[in-house]
Amino acid sequence: MPQGRNLFPTLSVAENLELGGVTLAAAVRRERMARVLERFPRLAERRAQQASTLSGGEQKMLEIGRALLLEPRVLLVDEPSIGLPPKVAQDVFATLRGLADAGGVTVLMVEQNVKSGLAASHHAIALEGGRAVLEAPADAILAHPRIRTVFLGGHVAGAVSGRPPGGAWARCAKLALAIAVPTRKRRNVMAKVPTPEEMEKRIARFKKLKPHPVTFLDQALPENVRDVFNIIGRGVSEEKGAEAEITDVDGFNIQMSRCKPGNGNGLHSHTTVETFMPLNGRWRISWGDRGEHSVVLEQFDLISVPPGIMRCFRNIGDEDAYLFTVLGGTDPGRVSWSPELVRQASERGWELDAEGDLLVKRQPA
Repeated sequence: MPQGRNLFPTLSVAENLELGGVTLAAAVRRERMARVLERFPRLAERRAQQASTLSGGEQKMLEIGRALLLEPRVLLVDEPSIGLPPKVAQDVFATLRGLADAGGVTVLMVEQNVKSGLAASHHAIALEGGRAVLEAPADAILAHPRIRTVFLGGHVAGAVSGRPPGGAWARCAKLALAIAVPTRKRRNVMAKVPTPEEMEKRIARFKKLKPHPVTFLDQALPENVRDVFNIIGRGVSEEKGAEAEITDVDGFNIQMSRCKPGNGNGLHSHTTVETFMPLNGRWRISWGDRGEHSVVLEQFDLISVPPGIMRCFRNIGDEDAYLFTVLGGTDPGRVSWSPELVRQASERGWELDAEGDLLVKRQPA
């Protein structure tokens, strides 16, 4: 179903439906038309009425009914709410959700009304620059900090991104939504050659790096105590006003963690790719909804973790060690922590405010 109105305006409701089944045998077409009209009583009441005289919602239902005449296994719908009043749009979303819940057809919808579209969907896929960067249950996407920041103007503390369903949405009768995350335009290449003084501002001297011991919610737990260094950009830091050694950020952020033996961070996810490289020691990188998968990295090994997947790291060596981290995106959004970690942190007086900034009500003993 393409975007906009795609009916034969001078033909009746019944004639528009018949054209949807023009390739079918007459008996089959009549039988399927009867089922469509039974599903959409308002169309049955107006079967002799000219399509152009229907309301916006009724015209959209006629489009859906016409598409159903061929009994598709997958129904592709492009921006079904465009040009419709909010109440009518909600009726259309409810119709599409009803089709998916009834079984027999998978609905894949691209929709600009993100909040309502997600509320009607089972699964969702976020696209950035034409690439799928996040795939999860729709309610998890709706709560995801990046989606709320870009589209809804807010943030939900402790939001959790789901694990990609591995394409299951395409094999069952569900309603999936694809949404596009706006990408920033690339800046022009710097034309002026910087002076040595200007370049000094783009250098992070290791001996002068400033550690941030209270940067993330998970540091409320003793096993997650660590020093975090913001090298290029503040990354996904939850420390309000946290500064970086190099503030000019374009396309990626770099942080470094220093952990004592046995320490690391809590289970979390991001909306962009994250890479880890040990500068010394041995580190365990875990991933999965419960961190059930893991791999051990040694000095200068590197792993790239896809977006939307829960992950964590831990120093399993016998010395203080440094882990180098690169996080994709100029603005990589916020961290999504596991619900259990959010609960444990809250019990210790650590929470996130409405903007996603860290609130420490009780300092650790």
